[in-house]
Amino acid sequence: MPGITTHYRATPDRLGTYPIVCNLLCGLGHSLMRSAVHVLPPARFQQWLSSSRSAAGSQPGGGGGGAGL
Repeated sequence: MPGITTHYRATPDRLGTYPIVCNLLCGLGHSLMRSAVHVLPPARFQQWLSSSRSAAGSQPGGGGGGAGL
């Protein structure tokens, strides 16, 4: 639905990148609503978390995101 943030919960059991496909019939463009979940080793995740926090502090509007993954 436009303007509504949807959350997915993942329980990772192996490293890798996995596709996410929208599972809610939400209207026009539904078939294009795709993303990915990246499962990282704990040390790599901490590195990403630290870099996204520092980027969020230096960018107006929050920043963060997963562009570095």
